[in-house]
Amino acid sequence: MKKVAIILTCLALAGCTKDVKIASGGDVPVGFSPLTDAATKAVYLGEQNATYTGKGSTYETFKAYARYTDAPGTNPKTGGVEFFPSSGVNCVHGGTGANDYWAPDPTYYWPKNGYLTFHGFSPADLSPFSGTVTHDWNTGITITNFKAGDWHDNYRNRLVDILYSDFEFKKQRSDYTPESGVPYDEASEAAGYAHKGVNLRFHHALAAAQFRFKTDADYSAGRVKYTFKTKRLDLLYLNYKGEFHENRVSGANNNYGNAPAGAITFNDDNALTATPYWIPAADEYTKDIKVSGQVTTLTASAKQVGSTMLVMPQNLVHAGTGHTVSFKITYSFSYQVEGEAEKTYDNLVCVIPLAGLKISGTSTPINQWLINHKYTYTISFHLDPLLFEPYLSADWVEVSPVGISLPYVE
Repeated sequence: MKKVAIILTCLALAGCTKDVKIASGGDVPVGFSPLTDAATKAVYLGEQNATYTGKGSTYETFKAYARYTDAPGTNPKTGGVEFFPSSGVNCVHGGTGANDYWAPDPTYYWPKNGYLTFHGFSPADLSPFSGTVTHDWNTGITITNFKAGDWHDNYRNRLVDILYSDFEFKKQRSDYTPESGVPYDEASEAAGYAHKGVNLRFHHALAAAQFRFKTDADYSAGRVKYTFKTKRLDLLYLNYKGEFHENRVSGANNNYGNAPAGAITFNDDNALTATPYWIPAADEYTKDIKVSGQVTTLTASAKQVGSTMLVMPQNLVHAGTGHTVSFKITYSFSYQVEGEAEKTYDNLVCVIPLAGLKISGTSTPINQWLINHKYTYTISFHLDPLLFEPYLSADWVEVSPVGISLPYVE
């Protein structure tokens, strides 16, 4: 399953070192506006999914880059000059309701002439992850010395999405139609972009893993009642160090180069053709990461336990280490015969290696967590049914014939 996240951006340019004239009609600031109920870069901490639900203080900031070119034939990836600082500018949330947006801080304004090309990355400072983010108009975003957090139970570092956008090429102020009191929009808006601004389409750089639990049948009724409860869930042996390469092709519009051997890509079969990629440090992994410490009673209806984990794309078997990414379940099992005291078996542990598990109904094994893929694992607890197989242990025993004379008179 693939997901794409989108940001609509209105970018106004000012406060830059380049001497450019402001568009006629005065200074026109621009902001970034999210979509609602469409593919969106929802600005809240956690998985960026299809519906904008962020609120105030939980909004992320993202970083935008802008390139100025003065002629329509100039490729901004190989020509032109930086319009924002080369390190990018942070964009923060503003506005309310349907007219909320993100604006560069400090404010920038459109030039009167020429063209602006945009690119984006989120979160702006990579927090709570660590690493060095660099931007290049030829190759895009690169993250070196990436570290997702190696401490025991360092769950917070699995809750923030890392996103990179497409390039939005050669936009001018005249491409947008101002409306009174709100950020402006394109005169002819693309399908799905419900808010105002320059359209920046974001993609997930991480993978996502979600865990759901159920019982194989309803064990809560009858003379004997059975109960399963999950108590703690852990992911074992996750890679947490590596490097990310957006891997754009110089001089081409939103195309990717090929990845090197051993990379983790976003192609369904992990093919190395035309893709961004990660290079994990295979021998660097956590011992465990807590997914949930919540006690959850299971039913025959599958329910998610713990939040969706956002993880670095990686091989599920760490070659040469003897370790594989695994899911550890700590649970309890109890049963109660009608009229009797309940019997409980507590703190039972099951460890499930994730490599090689197959997609339901297919023979396709999952051996990597790929970029921009979300993996939903459903774990089903079941009881062994009590079955009887009738069997006669010997042949019939022959009894000597009993004579009866008819008509029978007692």
